[in-house]
Amino acid sequence: MSDFFLRLVENKDLLLFGFITVIPLAAILAPTWLAYRKAAMNAQLKSDMIARGMSAHDIERVLAAGPTSKSDEDLQDEATDANA
Repeated sequence: MSDFFLRLVENKDLLLFGFITVIPLAAILAPTWLAYRKAAMNAQLKSDMIARGMSAHDIERVLAAGPTSKSDEDLQDEATDANA
């Protein structure tokens, strides 16, 4: 197995191709994944508010208020704890 990686590193063209491919791919996929996660969290929030019996007006008001001063990590931790 280590011979495989050693040959891979020794092959400069393949290594260069890997970097040229992986870095732009990561630059495209990371923001896309972030947008997906934000949309999923927003949908989960709306679903939770509907399950609590909140009216459409209340849900709209909560969403218009925007995020609180908590960081995104704190919000994600709370969402994970609520789903557990």
